[in-house]
Amino acid sequence: MITLLDLGAGNCRFAIIAHLFFPNIRILSVEAVGERMTRAVEICQNSHHIFYDHYFEEIAEELDFDYLFLYFPNGKVFEGILETLKKYTF
Repeated sequence: MITLLDLGAGNCRFAIIAHLFFPNIRILSVEAVGERMTRAVEICQNSHHIFYDHYFEEIAEELDFDYLFLYFPNGKVFEGILETLKKYTF
């Protein structure tokens, strides 16, 4: 199974689409504002997707994934995430 990390997942659309159409993909959704993920968690009950309502830097060491998708504007948040990614071998 392929595991994709959706960093800054927002409403977790990747997890919903994978749940409905791509059963061999597991999505790890990381979103700092947990309330944004509520509906996706409901839709994806009994799935293999995992939802984290944390900042990436707090849980980076725990995550095991094959591919990473991140969408962030320029700025301190984005730069901090890139610095965290440099520290780990995933």
